[in-house]
Amino acid sequence: MGSFCFYKTNMWGSTGSKPVSFTYQGAGRINILNAVKTPALIHPGGFAFQQVHPIESFDFNIKNVSKEKESFTVEGKMLSLNSLNGINFEFSENPISVNPGETKKFSVTLKSDSSLPQGQHEGAIFLKDTNGFELHIPFYFFSPVIPYPKVFSNFSLSSTDFSPNGDGVNDKLKINFLIGTGSENDTDANFMPSYNYLWDFKMEVLDSKGNVLGKIFDGNLLPSYYEFNWDGKTLLGRNFLTNGTYKLRVTYLKSYKWKWNEENKSFEEEKNYASEDLSFSVTDTPQVVDTQPVHIYINSPKCVKSGGSISIPVYIENAIDVGKVSFSLNYDSKFLSVKDVLNDGFFSQNWNDTILNFDYDNSKGVINISVEAGKEQQRSGDGTLCTMIFDTKSTGSTNISFKDVKAFDSAGREVKNTSTEFNLNIVSPDAKPSVVLEGEEKVYTNKPNYVLSGTSTFVDYLLINGTKVVPDASGKFTANIDLKEGENKINIEAIGCLGGSITLSKIVVLDTVSPEISISSPGDNSTFETNSVTISGKVTDSGTGIQSLTINGNTVSVSSDGSFSMSVNLTEGTNNFTITAEDKVENKTTKTLTVIYKKPIQITTLILQIGSSTFTVNGETRTLDSPPIIKNGRTLVPIRAIVEAMGGSVSWDGTEKKVTITLKDTVIELWINKPQAKVNGELKWIDDTNHKVVPEIINGRTMLPLRFVAETLGAHVDWDGTTKTITITYPAP
Repeated sequence: MGSFCFYKTNMWGSTGSKPVSFTYQGAGRINILNAVKTPALIHPGGFAFQQVHPIESFDFNIKNVSKEKESFTVEGKMLSLNSLNGINFEFSENPISVNPGETKKFSVTLKSDSSLPQGQHEGAIFLKDTNGFELHIPFYFFSPVIPYPKVFSNFSLSSTDFSPNGDGVNDKLKINFLIGTGSENDTDANFMPSYNYLWDFKMEVLDSKGNVLGKIFDGNLLPSYYEFNWDGKTLLGRNFLTNGTYKLRVTYLKSYKWKWNEENKSFEEEKNYASEDLSFSVTDTPQVVDTQPVHIYINSPKCVKSGGSISIPVYIENAIDVGKVSFSLNYDSKFLSVKDVLNDGFFSQNWNDTILNFDYDNSKGVINISVEAGKEQQRSGDGTLCTMIFDTKSTGSTNISFKDVKAFDSAGREVKNTSTEFNLNIVSPDAKPSVVLEGEEKVYTNKPNYVLSGTSTFVDYLLINGTKVVPDASGKFTANIDLKEGENKINIEAIGCLGGSITLSKIVVLDTVSPEISISSPGDNSTFETNSVTISGKVTDSGTGIQSLTINGNTVSVSSDGSFSMSVNLTEGTNNFTITAEDKVENKTTKTLTVIYKKPIQITTLILQIGSSTFTVNGETRTLDSPPIIKNGRTLVPIRAIVEAMGGSVSWDGTEKKVTITLKDTVIELWINKPQAKVNGELKWIDDTNHKVVPEIINGRTMLPLRFVAETLGAHVDWDGTTKTITITYPAP
């Protein structure tokens, strides 16, 4: 099916003369008053396809929303002038009769022949009821098949040479591409994005090694032809290109689907992206390249001894063509005093080519530092600008913060920069490292990954199963540990910031094995004639142990050996039970059990004797209005007491001289002196071999043929000629 958009409705136009064409719906031409009076709803309300091949069939559901039975005559019509011929219609049912509230399925088949012209075609299926009310199902198709426009195509550059120096000559890179609607079929190489948007569309520039240097577009685009004029800067307006060869990469969302994550018990979006690359060269770039901001920072041990000297290096990273860096540092003179600043020669292999200037005031806690490259020197990359020497005075926690940081390129132009405040703990020489782990000493989980966390004091770093982990400024730390099934020991070694270490461990038990449930009684699909049954069995878990057991949500007590039993009530018919066991880390096992409750059949036994007005029902003596007699070789009885003993009823129509007997789904109608009777409306002989056997009125009592009535109602009749005894068993065995 093609990527067409329709309003799926079945309504009349404002003129009342014909249904609104679906190509106009949504444009204000629907008569709402007529629409709300529709006797039926049809789904789907329209369809579209590409070409009849030469047969296309479509299924629909029509629901009668009126209070009367509706009958619809079905007719198919082509509405576009170029396709009045060439299409024949067939319907699975015509007319279609639908009862009130009923939903009926019907199908429409379109057949084409050689007279169908090429092009786009429009038509409708019309359904008219007996009151003249008419509904329609619009359709639309192309013939022959038209290729879907590709989602992304015609990707090109106007030139592969680029000079973004602002002189107006070749300083714009023209990027061209076409976004089409694609196909609804997400297995196709080009799918149609939701709402005709191309989602997550990005353009990025990569260096020759494939590293992403900058993003130049990020957003969603509608289908159209695009010409993108790029000035060589990122989305943030930053210059980042130098002379060389680069790649322009386009990335877009090709498809996505929702996937169930069993571990998190939730749906997660799974995205599939596509990308294309084009190469271009850059020449004559600007002298200044705005890369990532130059970063100035301090990275020193988190704690130092009081009463001595400490060295605190100042580092630089992300430097590109940097010639000078200057900054001020504020420190608390209660804890620190400056002793010296050492030149680390960042700008040259020869320290004499790096110029270091500094001054400080220990009474105010301020130091000013300038590090500058020598003549014709500049530097890119990371390194150490200088090292500050402080004397420590007293113990405690203090901050060293940057102020007025400036960085300049080799031409003296200021470049962007950032800096980071540094926290320093000055501790007594005998301070020992300590670590407090969160959680229990032994932990149970069913997740294959465990997050170890804790808080440390006087710790420089930790070795957790051999991996280095550095606590944050407050001493907190986390580490992700991959687990194997069973018991896992996590070894932690904390290295003190003044030396020394401590070791500790934590046990984490991974249990991914679900409990096992065995049901000993009853067997699956067992049948019982009692309205309750006891479900018993055993539940075991090889890992953390059983946490709970439920049957249809009701908690069941489990003994120490895992055995359980629970009595449950049954309803007549099929009873389904869900038994769920969960261990202590939420692994679950579920079993289902089906038990069938079949009520026992109640047998009624009646014993009558010719000439006797008494009879028995299951051994209980009762009285007849008149004793049974034999006439024309057949037993006649006053039937009411017998039928009522079997659970039925008897009625008499004096006008027609008709007896009506009803038992469950069986209705027998008999007429006095007539050899035929009706059984559920069907006329039958009372006795196929003896048409003289008829109902009679004898001594003012209505006497009916016993065997015919009893056997028709589903009973079994036995005759004992010796004792002239009749035994009726209901229902018949």
